[in-house]
Amino acid sequence: MSVEQLDTVDLISIDKENETLVLTILDALEWDEEDVHLYTLQTKINTYLEFIRTGEVYQAEPEAKGMRMAIEAMFKYRPHQAGEDFLAKVETMLYEQVKVKFSYGPNPATGYIDSDS
Repeated sequence: MSVEQLDTVDLISIDKENETLVLTILDALEWDEEDVHLYTLQTKINTYLEFIRTGEVYQAEPEAKGMRMAIEAMFKYRPHQAGEDFLAKVETMLYEQVKVKFSYGPNPATGYIDSDS
């Protein structure tokens, strides 16, 4: 799965210690100046919110009932400035409007990969 598969959830996991269901976006796209990546990411985030809003999340993971919800985006490439600005807005908006925690960063195993490689 990947960010480019707009109608699917890439990864579902449960953080039992924090009683949180985590929906992960796996994003291997390079950041572009035309903002195609940002549009794709925004569409994917909306898919995840709809998955939560409709309750489909509980069909996929019944154990999640009563848990907090979180969306994390795991990037291969470091976001450019417009990407960072967008992600900061998403983080604030999701928590304030729907109480969904949003976080992002590199794959913990590999870190960010330079776009020039």
